[in-house]
Amino acid sequence: MVKSKLIQIFKQLDVRELNRLEKYIQSPFFNKHQDVLKLFEYLIAFAPNFEHSKLQKKIVINALGFEQNTKHFYHITSYLLELVCDFLAYLEQEKNELQSKSYTIKALRKRGLKKQVIASIRQFKTIENKTRIPESQLYLEQYAFFNELDALFLEQSSSALDDNVQLKSNHLDLFYLSSKLKIACDMLSRSSIIKADYDCHLMPDLMHYLEQNLTRYAAYPIISLYYKVHQMLTEKEASYYYVLKNALLEEAPLLTTEEAKSMYDYAENYCIRKINSGQSNYYQEFLDLYKVQLELGTLLKDGYLSEQDYKNIVTAGVRTKDYDWTEAFIHKNKRALKTSVRENAFIYNLAAFYYATKQYTKALRALNDVNFTELTYHLGAKDIQLKIYYELGESEAFSSLVQAFRIYVKRNKQLSEYRKEVYFNYLKIAKKIEALKEKKIYISLDKFQKEKIALDHEIKSIKNIANSDWIAVIWSVVSDVV
Repeated sequence: MVKSKLIQIFKQLDVRELNRLEKYIQSPFFNKHQDVLKLFEYLIAFAPNFEHSKLQKKIVINALGFEQNTKHFYHITSYLLELVCDFLAYLEQEKNELQSKSYTIKALRKRGLKKQVIASIRQFKTIENKTRIPESQLYLEQYAFFNELDALFLEQSSSALDDNVQLKSNHLDLFYLSSKLKIACDMLSRSSIIKADYDCHLMPDLMHYLEQNLTRYAAYPIISLYYKVHQMLTEKEASYYYVLKNALLEEAPLLTTEEAKSMYDYAENYCIRKINSGQSNYYQEFLDLYKVQLELGTLLKDGYLSEQDYKNIVTAGVRTKDYDWTEAFIHKNKRALKTSVRENAFIYNLAAFYYATKQYTKALRALNDVNFTELTYHLGAKDIQLKIYYELGESEAFSSLVQAFRIYVKRNKQLSEYRKEVYFNYLKIAKKIEALKEKKIYISLDKFQKEKIALDHEIKSIKNIANSDWIAVIWSVVSDVV
């Protein structure tokens, strides 16, 4: 059962969640089947890893005494899976106190318990003042709240003026505008990557409406920022990016961490597209965005910095030659990485920094200090070593590594055929450039020119090649004839 859906869910729960799940399954309110509890208690004994020979399906069936009725075993397994999924849904619902309180108000109102409704309304307002949930979600919960207050007003048959119908309309507008803008921005962003033909209906009219009412919605950061993101993604002028960047400095701190991170992701992706189009000056913009997020704390998820963000920051730091800051960042944020990836990520990025700053001996020493087991780091480490051997003119070490690198790529089953192709092309061309570089000092100019033209033609004919920017640099140096 190790690969079953049930066990896979158990593996994702922490100790506290497993303990709460056990109480949930034990409660007769949720589970009235003793065989389901029996199965759960058998499985939970193998927490937290759930890796044991006694978790083989046949052994579990026999241990629970269901060998004569396997159909019953599958039935209670399905029932337990459904209970666990209900528990996960409960955990999510538990996080939204405003929604729960709205449901309470609704239940009490339907039963005519007006005094209790009034007390719950006060509790809702208290929670509202201290809660930190995404703005669009807050607008939705506020709409539901005012909807209940409006229903309560109608039940009283009063002819007095009541604002709740207006307030529920206002908050429904806020929820719609913020949600629609987010969807539209997501569609535009994804379309730039996968060439999808999305059609976000009503957006021209919606953007025109917002343009005419910018002052009205200036007090709602999520709407104001998404409006600017949408402009940045649809207009060609770089000025829209800078408008968003400046607005983020003022308004991102007002958002939840999740919302702020999402906004900065749009700005980062804009910079990446500019960098990929050859505008290397956007590396500085990219780094600036990351530096602000480090201050805000938006890069941390569950208290940890992702290894991808760690690598992106180091890459941008060396590309902008902000060496002192980058080296300090590498060491300062090592502990912010998850333990499982910490050493690999730290050593790799430190080696990349040493290579970029031409501290080749330190880079090689760092790479020799760790055995990279993760594919991306293994490939990256070999790539750094290869470049260093080339820069140092270590022809024998370079050739030996090219051969070992090629064998590793060929035998690795995790690499797609496309990725293998781009690495094979990279290694082949790098080896030929290195060989021509060595020949250049002793062959005739005429022969060099012939070999250079042939290799230049071969390089230009290859469409898919890894490290094409580095290949272009070393080729421009080698092919130059003084």
